[in-house]
Amino acid sequence: MKPLAAKISLLLVGLASWPAAAAELVVTPIADTTIFFSGDATGASSEASNARGENLSVGQDAGGILRRALIRFDLSSIAPGAIVHSAELVLFNFSPRHRGDYDVTLHRLLRGWGEGPSNGGSTGASGVAGAGDATWVRAVHPGTAWDTPGGDFVSEASASTLVGIPSRSYAWSSPGMVADVQSWIDAPGTNHGWLLRGVETQNQNAKLFSSRESGVMPTLTLQVTPVPEPASYALLLTGLGLVGWAARYRNRNRVGV
Repeated sequence: MKPLAAKISLLLVGLASWPAAAAELVVTPIADTTIFFSGDATGASSEASNARGENLSVGQDAGGILRRALIRFDLSSIAPGAIVHSAELVLFNFSPRHRGDYDVTLHRLLRGWGEGPSNGGSTGASGVAGAGDATWVRAVHPGTAWDTPGGDFVSEASASTLVGIPSRSYAWSSPGMVADVQSWIDAPGTNHGWLLRGVETQNQNAKLFSSRESGVMPTLTLQVTPVPEPASYALLLTGLGLVGWAARYRNRNRVGV
């Protein structure tokens, strides 16, 4: 009986490490763009976008045009039920000049949006919106409008980080981001990504970040405990069954003695 007991003990030691340890997953965006506003919701800039340009931008330019960036990641490789322990978004500050230091905030988006053919190039300019583009007034040009111009998003920031000197990377990480990602994994249809905002009350403070079309793509790094495979459940049940059988067998032998 002792050899069998030893085997069962080893099996239980293996089961003690169940469920699986957290794994690191690094994902890149499946969509990103910048939307623009010149102070007039009917103006040309409000129907502009920069989906295919090499940067994302926030804040205001010298002409007072507001910019907000949208970004979304594909999490479909993570099965519902997985547990998210940490989330970190990293963007490279692509700005040509240092326009001061300020907090750039991250907000969970509440509506799906599009990434069309618009292209403002590599200087942070806007391009004419095409079919499927998100703009200041439309989630998907030329049809679906935002409920609120500028994007439908949670007003409370999920995360914030101080962005200053160009040509370096900046990271956003917080419990709020973990909650966002967890909700998207559990309910994939709600994954509309995040909106980034800069200071929107003064001119000439725009910040540019590398987009997914650039050479330094944004990344989202997650620490996730995956859902146990069916085989893990089977192993657990087998181990418990063996323990029960061994106990009954031992009891019968004692009675016989």
